[in-house]
Amino acid sequence: MTKELKDDYSIDDPVIDIAKLFGTPTMSGEFSVYVIPHHLSPAIFKRRREIKKSHILQHPFTDPTKRKKLRKEIEKPLTSFDPLHPISEEALESFQKWMSDDQGSTIDIDYMHIDKKNGFNHCLIMHIDVAFFFFRKRRIENPHLFSQKFTTMDTMFWQNAQARWIKHGKKWNQFKLLENDILIDYANGLQPLYSVKWPDVDIVYVPINVRASHWVLGVVHLHRRIIYVYDSLMGINNNARLQVAIKPLAKLLPHILNAIAYYGFHGDTKVNYQEWEIERLQDIPQQENE
Repeated sequence: MTKELKDDYSIDDPVIDIAKLFGTPTMSGEFSVYVIPHHLSPAIFKRRREIKKSHILQHPFTDPTKRKKLRKEIEKPLTSFDPLHPISEEALESFQKWMSDDQGSTIDIDYMHIDKKNGFNHCLIMHIDVAFFFFRKRRIENPHLFSQKFTTMDTMFWQNAQARWIKHGKKWNQFKLLENDILIDYANGLQPLYSVKWPDVDIVYVPINVRASHWVLGVVHLHRRIIYVYDSLMGINNNARLQVAIKPLAKLLPHILNAIAYYGFHGDTKVNYQEWEIERLQDIPQQENE
């Protein structure tokens, strides 16, 4: 339409109003008109606010500075938990009071359901399983937080490994891991909860009980075929005694890995049942009590 014809229309007509804002004359003096739905106000094209980068995880077009309450929350310092910070006397007294309470109660900690009055001592014994459970769960839910590719076993893994050695140790050359053995389920990521298949990790953390009196941590490096041992109470077991205690795991690991074809995943098809090396690490922080 020509400019003269366009000017004859009333300014109240939304289409013509938009045309006045965005009409572009051509060489012939005509205007191109952008037809906009009637329910949109032309004023929206005048209020183009500047898009600011959000300071928190929100929609990219959110401007948190216009939300006073939210802005104040952002300015507050984030709280952090320091596991090495000593517990306050008030918190310790409150916990001891709660522990001495004879009234029964239940505790839900995601990993297990425990009755405080009758079963809390069992929880204290199994605290390793609970801690390792949350390591596995955090590793699955937040893999970007960990530089290692790892998984952890529970205390039952070690007990099963030790049981195989007690039963078959004298004739170990004839030992063969059964296809339905639970140790294979562990390596396939089926046990315990939030486990990962061993072919998908480099390190497996295994809690090991030494002589039914003390727990140590075995760090199994699958590619290196070595078990590093972290012992927080080195005074009660010399190196030779520790080697004998951990021997069941060193003997079983080749059988477990061959059963799941672990080395085939990494290009090594050679079957090797040689006992793994065990190395006790030095300069490890020691506990004061036994």
